[in-house]
This record gives sequence, structure tokens and C-alpha cells, in this order.
Amino acid sequence: MFVAVLLATTSCSRESLGGKKAFIVNGGDNSVDVFDLKKLRFTKTRYLKTDSGFFAHHINLSPGRKYLSIALPRYDFSSGHEGLHLIDTPGKILVLKARNLKTLKQINVPKANYNAVFNREENELWTAGYSHSGRVYVYEFPSGKLKREITVGPDPSEITVCYDGKYAAIACGESSFVTFIDLNTKTKVKDVKVDPYPSNVWIGFGSKIFVENKIKKSLNLLDIDKLKAVEFIDFDFTPGISVYNPKSKEIWTTSHSSPNLHIYKSESNGKWTKQFTLDLETNVYTFSFYDNYSKALCLSREDSQILIIDTLTRKVIGTFKAGSKPNGLVLL
Repeated sequence: MFVAVLLATTSCSRESLGGKKAFIVNGGDNSVDVFDLKKLRFTKTRYLKTDSGFFAHHINLSPGRKYLSIALPRYDFSSGHEGLHLIDTPGKILVLKARNLKTLKQINVPKANYNAVFNREENELWTAGYSHSGRVYVYEFPSGKLKREITVGPDPSEITVCYDGKYAAIACGESSFVTFIDLNTKTKVKDVKVDPYPSNVWIGFGSKIFVENKIKKSLNLLDIDKLKAVEFIDFDFTPGISVYNPKSKEIWTTSHSSPNLHIYKSESNGKWTKQFTLDLETNVYTFSFYDNYSKALCLSREDSQILIIDTLTRKVIGTFKAGSKPNGLVLL
């Protein structure tokens, strides 16, 4: 393993951000870093201008790769979600131009939000208010005007646009349902029952999306064509983020409770079984595969680090100092 400590500075460069780069959002200092995946160094840092008490949380890239959307709740989700049951606090959406990180729009949201995503046409932004009175908010872009407010189950968190751009899927933790909403009509299509307390919904593979359930300690695989759960994995740990590697046909899953990455593969009988556990020195909050799925770029929110893992040897091959409390990344 090699260790590189990199100092990220604010850049005024106008160079294009094309190529193999990762955008990393940091909730501790409300910044976005650009990390070059070839040169393995930071090339730009942009500090976000927002009101005091708001924390940057999760980052998404628009379908046309022109815009970055970031949630800015007035709540630090790294302290846990339960605190929101005792307070009523707002959020924001911040939109940046992906090419140069220039701020294009800031939108006020009534409730603290987990993330924000664009629709396929890039003329709408979707986000959810994390509260017992669950709401999904749809805003026009670039005007920022509220277009629709949709009632969903309590404690909606991550919202995901499914592959074909037809549905938005939202995990409603307290209800143990994932709600599918038609992106065109903006009406609920179906509430799909999953295991207790779904905490996240992520893109999986094929027609499937992943749903992590923190009370049941499981992963449900939902088929968006059938709108129902078709597969599952039971864990002996509380799952965090799950990502599919199509090259190795494996699901990699982080653990909330220990510094491990767990690797699962589907057997001939269709059952997913654990193949390997990577014992790390720090908890991985989120990660993404790159370089033809041969490497994994991982973020440690607790230790403000970037880890690079070789997916073939399953070893850490690089450790880098990151911004404060990194909690989201997307690759360009």
C-alpha cells in the first residue's frame, strides 16, 4: 500500500473537467473536490456558498452530464437520522455546472433532504423531505419553481431515477415500502413492500434496483419491470451501500458497524452467498467502481479518507487525505 497526503486548494482554473474524474462532496466543510483517477490527485476544490448550519449531502450527475445536484439539509446526517424526529428543519438543493463547478441555482426545500436528482430531460429536480409527513418535491429547472408536491410514506430518504427514466423510486423508512412515482405524470404508481426500514435505494443491474434495510439487516432486489421484490440477501451486519460489479458479477456491500466490505455472488440456485470480506482500517461510507470495474474508489466519512481497492486482488492500493466528512461521489 502507498499513502499520499494531498492538499486541496481552491482553484480558479477554467479547464474542462472531462476525462476520468470523480466529484466528491464533503459535508464537514461544504466543498466539492475533483479527483483525477489517472493521476491520482486532486485538481480542483470548490467551497459551496450557503447559509450557516447547512450540510452538503450526497451528489448526483444529471443524465446529460452537464449538472451536479447536491442536497443541503439544515441537519448533519452523519449524526444519525433519528434527530429529525424531534425537530422541523428545512433543506436546499444546489446545482453546479459540471464543467467548472460554477453555481447555477440554489433552491429552498421545506424539509431536510437527503439527495436531489434530475429527470431525463434535465428540466426538473426531484428531492424528498425527510420527516414523518413524507413529501417528494418536484422543481422546475432552471427556474427553481415548485412544480408538484407528492405525498409519500414517513421518513423518505434517497430518491433514485430508474434506468429507463420512467420511474422515480424512493425509500420510505418508517413505512417499510419503496414508492414508485411516474416521472411524467408525477403520480404514485405503486408502494412495494420490502423488509423493515429501507434506508437507501440504489441502481443495481439489469432491471433491478437495490434496497438496503437497516432493521432487518438485508438487501432486497426489486424488479422495476414487475414492480416487486424478486431476490434478497440476509446479512449478519447492518448494511450501508451496495454496488454491483458486472465484470465479476458480484455485489459489494459496506457495513455500518465495522470497517469491512463484504462481497456476494449468486450461486446456480439463485441464492447470493458471501465470497469474501475485506478487512479495512476505516469504515467505508460509499464507493464506486471505475477503470473497467478493476478498481473501487471508496470514501471514509469518519476518517476523511479516500481508499482505492484493486477488485481482482481485493487489496487497498492507495490511501489519500480527503476533505472533511466526504459523503458522496459521482464519476465523469
